[in-house]
Amino acid sequence: VNPADTLPLPAPRPKPTILRTWELVQPYPNPFNSMLTIVVKGRTFSDFRLDLYNSLGQHVDSIARGESLSGFVIAWRPDKLPSGVYFVQARSASYKVLRKILYLK
Repeated sequence: VNPADTLPLPAPRPKPTILRTWELVQPYPNPFNSMLTIVVKGRTFSDFRLDLYNSLGQHVDSIARGESLSGFVIAWRPDKLPSGVYFVQARSASYKVLRKILYLK
């Protein structure tokens, strides 16, 4: 194949930038047995949710919800949950993050 006969490849498109104004810090202590501290830094500007799921993906608890929240700290206590692996999920309209936690009674 003659290089003069080939078409140039288009330039790769840049990946879209996701505008994040908040961050979910790894909950601590981890593992925990009576209380878990959850820290969200920054500010949320859209429908924000902080939920807990078990290892089967089942919703276990709604920890926080709001439209415009400034950074916050939550001291969360498990009520009548068995020991096990859980996931804290923070999400807004354009961003979602999971953090794995381990609850030991």
